[in-house]
Amino acid sequence: MKYRLLLCFALLFTLTVSYAQYYEEKSAFVDVGKPYPVIDAATKEYFHHNGEILTVKVDGKSIFLQKMSAEDLSFIQVREYKDMPRDYQLEGIREFNDRFYLFYSEWDG
Repeated sequence: MKYRLLLCFALLFTLTVSYAQYYEEKSAFVDVGKPYPVIDAATKEYFHHNGEILTVKVDGKSIFLQKMSAEDLSFIQVREYKDMPRDYQLEGIREFNDRFYLFYSEWDG
């Protein structure tokens, strides 16, 4: 009985170790871009288009559009829109024919 338990433990240990992940120091290199101002918002959407990353961040009445390069993660441009209606509800953001559309509904609550 003692040998069976030891054999099961050795087999379990061998299987666990044999499926461990191989890690090579040189393959874990991460390249980071230049720092850019972070805008935190309640709703965030990310899109990849033509080698660029577009982030749409919605926080209250403000909508921020940030554009970054997908190759080196460098910051390109930011725009802020503050002219949204008072009681709007974001419905979604969609890409269609190389353009992005922000859909919202408005009610007079």
